[in-house]
Amino acid sequence: MDNRIQQLILALPETKLKLVLELRDIILKQHPSIEELVKFGRISYQDKHKNDIAFICIKAKHAHIELGFFKGSHLDNTLGLLRGKNNLIRRVVIHELDDSITIQINSWFRAFV
Repeated sequence: MDNRIQQLILALPETKLKLVLELRDIILKQHPSIEELVKFGRISYQDKHKNDIAFICIKAKHAHIELGFFKGSHLDNTLGLLRGKNNLIRRVVIHELDDSITIQINSWFRAFV
């Protein structure tokens, strides 16, 4: 794990720490070529061609975290989980990771790798 990523994670309160670690595990298991880095002050993910895929947004004032997709407007949103008014970026609010959200996250990442 990159030192900057480790610093971001270790600064989290315990409730968000567990959630971020679980989310990272889901994302990094998608494909061996997914690269994790710090970009724009956030934990971000790129494909093997250095195309931005997603980022984890952690705001101190919120009890949840958000998983954002740089080209989220192109993703299937039949479940209505993705939110956003930007032309491309969409985010999903995550309070906890259950099977249904994990399956959906896996599907979204497969669309990019």
